[in-house]
Amino acid sequence: MKSPNSQPKKTHYFLLIAVFSLTGCIQEQYSECPTPRESLHIMFKPKASSLINSHSFCIVCDPTLNESEFESWAIEMGAPQGPQDPSSVHPCLYAYADGEIETMQQCEQLVCDNNASYNDMVGKNNGNFDLSPILQ
Repeated sequence: MKSPNSQPKKTHYFLLIAVFSLTGCIQEQYSECPTPRESLHIMFKPKASSLINSHSFCIVCDPTLNESEFESWAIEMGAPQGPQDPSSVHPCLYAYADGEIETMQQCEQLVCDNNASYNDMVGKNNGNFDLSPILQ
């Protein structure tokens, strides 16, 4: 005789496996620009096609910056303003294009060729991706 609780346990395990399968395969990719923009490090995360509201991320960071330099760097890169609280952000900007950035190659080309648009800096409390490999 089956336990009355066996079906919910199976359902829970199935849901956990399904969620992990949908989100666990998306990996960040890292790169950096060649000279003369070698201080710019790049992170690209493709969108998860299995998730409805997913989108890709193209991020540019300059780990050589001090917090006091964040505002001038953001404006120099083309952002309309710097951060209100430099201690709450990484030395990184979200990079944008006219359309969806679909590959690391597109992300690199936009950033390294100085053709990306920038708006906001990346908050330290962001949980969508891992920037630690390019912030060291």
